[in-house]
Amino acid sequence: MNKFLLLFALPCLLAPVAASAYDQLSVHLTDGSKVDVTLSDDMTITFTPEELVAKSADVDVVVSRSEISHFTHVTPTGISDIAGAAPEFTFAGNTLRFTDLPEGSSVAVYNLSGMTLLQAAAQGSYTLSLEGFAPGAYIVTVNNISYKIAVK
Repeated sequence: MNKFLLLFALPCLLAPVAASAYDQLSVHLTDGSKVDVTLSDDMTITFTPEELVAKSADVDVVVSRSEISHFTHVTPTGISDIAGAAPEFTFAGNTLRFTDLPEGSSVAVYNLSGMTLLQAAAQGSYTLSLEGFAPGAYIVTVNNISYKIAVK
C-alpha cells in the first residue's frame, strides 16, 4: 500500500516543478510585433472563439486570435531581440518557403497528435512541399519555433 501511495504521489509532487520552467509567454502577431505576458501562479489563460485572454491579479491581456501568428515560451535572460531569431517564410498552395535559415537549422512537420511526419536539416533557402498531405491542420517547427498551418 505504501508503494502505491508513493508511486501515485511522486508525479503529483513533480508536476508543479515542470509547470514553472518558463517565466514568460510571447505571443507573436501577424504584423511582426509580439506581446509578452509574464506568467504567475494565479494567471489563467483562455481562448474564446475570437480572443486569447490572460488574466491575473496584476495583468489583463486580450489579443485577437486572428492576429496571432505563433507562441514561444521563454525564460528572460537579459538579452533581448536577437536579430533573425524567427525564420521568414511564405506559405502558398501546399508549399512552404523559408529564407535565411542559419546553418544547422531543423525543419519538422507534425500532425495534431504529435506524430512526426517529416524532419529535415536545412540552411539558407529551403522549400518544403506538403503535396500528398491530407487536408487538415499541421504544426511546422523550425529551430524550436512552431507554426500552425492548414493544408486544404
